Amino acid sequence: MHFTLKMALFALLCIGAILLLSLAFGLSPLRGTGTDLSVQARGDFSPLPVVILDPGHGGRDGGAVSITGTSEKHLNLAVAKKLGDFLEAAGMRVIYTRTEDIALTDPEGGTKKTADLLARVKIARGEENPLFVSLHMNTLPQEQYSGLQVFYTESNALSHAVASTIQRDIRMMLQKENRREAKNAGHSIYVLDRLDCPAVLVECGFISNHTEARLLETESYQNQLAFVLSRSILEAAEEMAII
Repeated sequence: MHFTLKMALFALLCIGAILLLSLAFGLSPLRGTGTDLSVQARGDFSPLPVVILDPGHGGRDGGAVSITGTSEKHLNLAVAKKLGDFLEAAGMRVIYTRTEDIALTDPEGGTKKTADLLARVKIARGEENPLFVSLHMNTLPQEQYSGLQVFYTESNALSHAVASTIQRDIRMMLQKENRREAKNAGHSIYVLDRLDCPAVLVECGFISNHTEARLLETESYQNQLAFVLSRSILEAAEEMAII
């Protein structure tokens, strides 16, 4: 493991301690605390990949609707922002495909939906050495299903390693009963299929499951989920031999 990655992982452990204390006292981790671990941990991080965080849907496209009536687009963005906070505090460079409740557009996209998806792809294509992480919420007609699952394609051989790392860490640190495995999406997911860089899509949980939907709507669980994902992304960077 390279020195820069050790620094990032150490910083993330410090951030995790802040997260636990903040949750215990009902505070909002990282935001408004005056803590700037990024300055202490950043150092020379030029070899680190840029992480493209893609909160799915937005604007006119609300995505799925949870069993409690919450639009998926809002949950995707909330988790993405928290994940970005953790990654930036650990020294990673983060780019968001959206930071507001908007739909993206691209003149080459054809339909409104395709234009939105193509715009997300082009953001990643415009960066050197990117790692693309798209965030979504899952849903099924049956309420009993729950648990995070990660999808990847074979467009880049490293995508499977990234997806497997996330899936493993979620099971170890957050969802002990989750027996799902990282799943090859083939050509079924537009943004993954059209990227050559390491890219995954994270279905953070089933908003058709009442218990999981309620959890995903709470800031405390969003912070826990974002922390585990940030740890996985840092570890995946080492597995990808990027740094």
